[in-house]
Amino acid sequence: MHRPTQAKSIDRTLRLRSIARLVSSHGRSVRSIQELPPEILAEILLRSMNDDEIFGLKRHPELASVCRKWRDVVISTPQLWSTITDNRQAGDPFFIVPAKLRKFKDALLTVEYRGEQKCPELDVWDLLQPTVSRWEEAALNLGWENHAKLSSTLEKGMPSLKRLTLISEGYAGDVRLGPTPRLAELCLSRNVSLDVTTGTTLSTLRRLTIISINPSSSLIINFLPTLAECPFLELLHLASITSISFNHATLFAALDVVLPFLRILKIEDADASFVSLLLRHVRADGLEQLTVRSSSEGGNMAVLRAISSPRHGNGLILPVLNWERTSSQLGLSLNEDWLRIEDETGGLFLEVGLDGRNDICNLAELLGPIYQYCAATVRNITIAVRLYHLKSFENLHVLCGAAPMVTSIHCYDRRQDGHLYRCVLDSITQNPCQACSLGGPRQLNTFSRLAEIRIHVPYAASLLPTYTRDVQMTYLSRQSIAQAAAASTAEDRSTASPASGHSPALRNIQELPPEILAEALLKSMTDSEVFGLKRHRELASVCRTWRDVILSTPQFWNAVTDDPQAGDPFRIVPAKLRRFKDGFLTIKYIDKPTDPESSAWDLLQPTVLRWEEVTLTLGLGNHSKLRSTLEQGMPNLRRLTLLSEGFPQEVRLGPTPRLAELCLSRRASLDLISGTTLSTLRRLTIKSIRPDSPLLINILPTLTECSLLELLHISSIRSFPANRTHSVNFAELDVTLPLLRVLEIEDAEASFISLLLRHLRADGLEQLTVHCLILGGCTLAVLRAVSEPRDGCGLILPVLNCRYTSSEVCLSLGERWLYIKDKTGRLSLKLWLNGRKDVRNVADLLDPVYRHCAASARSITMAIHLHHVESLESLHLLCGAAPMVASIHCNDGEQYGKLSRCVLNGISQNVCRTCPPGSHRPWNTFSRLSELRISVPSESNPLPEYARGVHVAYLSRRRIVQSAASSPGSNSLNDIPDLKIYINDAFVPPDLGSLDQDS
Repeated sequence: MHRPTQAKSIDRTLRLRSIARLVSSHGRSVRSIQELPPEILAEILLRSMNDDEIFGLKRHPELASVCRKWRDVVISTPQLWSTITDNRQAGDPFFIVPAKLRKFKDALLTVEYRGEQKCPELDVWDLLQPTVSRWEEAALNLGWENHAKLSSTLEKGMPSLKRLTLISEGYAGDVRLGPTPRLAELCLSRNVSLDVTTGTTLSTLRRLTIISINPSSSLIINFLPTLAECPFLELLHLASITSISFNHATLFAALDVVLPFLRILKIEDADASFVSLLLRHVRADGLEQLTVRSSSEGGNMAVLRAISSPRHGNGLILPVLNWERTSSQLGLSLNEDWLRIEDETGGLFLEVGLDGRNDICNLAELLGPIYQYCAATVRNITIAVRLYHLKSFENLHVLCGAAPMVTSIHCYDRRQDGHLYRCVLDSITQNPCQACSLGGPRQLNTFSRLAEIRIHVPYAASLLPTYTRDVQMTYLSRQSIAQAAAASTAEDRSTASPASGHSPALRNIQELPPEILAEALLKSMTDSEVFGLKRHRELASVCRTWRDVILSTPQFWNAVTDDPQAGDPFRIVPAKLRRFKDGFLTIKYIDKPTDPESSAWDLLQPTVLRWEEVTLTLGLGNHSKLRSTLEQGMPNLRRLTLLSEGFPQEVRLGPTPRLAELCLSRRASLDLISGTTLSTLRRLTIKSIRPDSPLLINILPTLTECSLLELLHISSIRSFPANRTHSVNFAELDVTLPLLRVLEIEDAEASFISLLLRHLRADGLEQLTVHCLILGGCTLAVLRAVSEPRDGCGLILPVLNCRYTSSEVCLSLGERWLYIKDKTGRLSLKLWLNGRKDVRNVADLLDPVYRHCAASARSITMAIHLHHVESLESLHLLCGAAPMVASIHCNDGEQYGKLSRCVLNGISQNVCRTCPPGSHRPWNTFSRLSELRISVPSESNPLPEYARGVHVAYLSRRRIVQSAASSPGSNSLNDIPDLKIYINDAFVPPDLGSLDQDS
């Protein structure tokens, strides 16, 4: 079900709190789950089901067959029957939808429509459309095939609708919404928007989320009037709204929007002009959370001005600072390129880009009102300052108004002379700010609350003597402040109260809630201490509160092991099992007894029905008893880790209906019993297991059953058997994993990787790591499987479209390897090449990768590194990537720089000469290339050898600029950066006279 993440989290938190209050009201009278009230039991059953199970019907009869009470609860709970979807993962919609509609004829419905039917003649929409008047929650996916019928339904209106989510798959347009008098939550995403010019009102709206919609839509153009009609709005989330092309300020200069109930305001990755307009005209005196991230390069100072100098009222910062859950300590980070203000809890987060020295000079006046807001709060606000590499920072004038609140200053400077740090030390020893020019010098109060200065200086050993005088002056200034304060006020400096037996720090920790204190104590213990009992006694002896917390926390008593390092298992295991009789257990069995005739397994085996997390080490001495236990099944098992110590055979696993995480390592493998599936698995890790094990031989059918899989990690799979029937048997078997987020394959056989990637589809992938580090294999098949998938968008495009992936991709090529990665490491492909033959074929295999980069929703740039590629005769390798290349680094292994000359000649040509005749592709002459670095060894002065190539490269760039400037109505001139060429790290400027002569 597609819902806004923030709103869904708030709803679940409120539900859990209400459940906790109801359970606490019953107290100790609730002795068993059968005595729970029906509404509590119904909520527990709903929490035990995932979305697919709630939307389907498979889980319902299982729960109803437990007992008569559960059956009555399942039948009488509307939430189990009012949820309808056309997603086939929940089951056959043509069977489930009519069954649920017959069961609940008059109840309100929750509808999810994706429009993924294969046959156009059969559509679930024909079953759903007659019930539109009963829809309470709806998530609709608009596409080119279904937008007409969905739009007509939306135009008619839905009288009972409370939550509406609209998502577009290739359809970009405005949707008209009819009367919806109960609509409280609206989410628009992926280029779908509302047409608000037809009289549609959103007066009942409480939550509004807009992500990646068309900036020219009527909703954005009329955004302020639309907000003015939403007086009950509580949450507003805007993201990925760029390229605003209209004068909003002229249209609605006098329109002020008052939102008295607004609690959360999030603006991320939006155009600066749009953000400044919105913040300047919105008033929300009850705001509790403010997040502003402005992504555009210019105009960000207008955003900061709108925040610090609102049109009226207290602005947007003061209500957030006065909220009790916002941290009283703020962090202010300043760089040449950005400014960030945030608190520890994330309730306040402001990040704007700066345009170097010009913006920093104006920053002090814009931050002044923000400091006044901090001083005007009802709480004691402190500020921690971090300064990063500010070359133009002459003193601390930017912190002038914040000096009484600053508690720490951290300085980071890449300059060797440490000019910034001397300014910091000098400024905090001066009482008036010498840079203030309006109204005379402003008192800095000498940073009276400053408790810490951290200075990070390169070559600190040689620079330390130069700081001696400044450091001494700083300490002397602080001593004079302390003496003045002691003379004026007799302040009590005692650290403990006589009436209390504990120090202030201990009194504070006693006031923590029990669950927080228990979590802190668990974090302070190692694994051996948690599995043992020695640390439990030490912590329980501190005070009565700690003793009660330890005795009542299951995590201290449900961890059981036979490891002698945690203590004597024959004393610890019985003690913990007596203390914790009914709860779920975490078992770690390594089978290393001190006495060969005794084993802790006899104590653990009777509790197998209570095992929730298990780690088993299989050996030649214990494999028979462990195998028999695993074959019987474990109904409550959630995490299973199998390690092998010299035992090479497979282990058969019985029914495990709740298994969510499985890890196989050290040659341990599974052979599933007939009827046992891994359908509930969410995380699968396979490390160093035998390549001829049934799990690897049948890896594709196994993955087909794991539709809920979120993480797949495979490593150290060597010597894959040359079973040619393997690819034939499953040639038509495609594995679709819609929830897969992380895929990691490291140090595996090339044939195995190519087979897996060629048949795998994961449209929601966020991290892809493929390291094929085995020499001698056909690793180009791996690259072909990644770049040319069987269907869908492959595995690279979803990762590139992920917001957490860096928009800059680096491609490194050598004679023996190819490496593609982004800065964050979410995309990492590393393959071995077989010399000159593979390098020639890489160009054709990289073309689909380049197309994926160009098809990404974000602007992808590429940095190219070429290392000693002796056989590269031209830049045919970069033929498809030229419009995205931002920098090229050439490390040439030849003395005369054959590769480097090819690069210089290639960027001066307009088409690729290596392409087959009649298919020369234009290079756009590397229009985004801004840096070319050439490293040539064994030449004292390589510049004369490259004079002509450098001259032609600069001349080609000049012609591109002139052509762009002469194009009528073209705005591409600003997109062409200046080209800089470096030879052995020495910048080679263009010869302007020669350029004029040649042009």
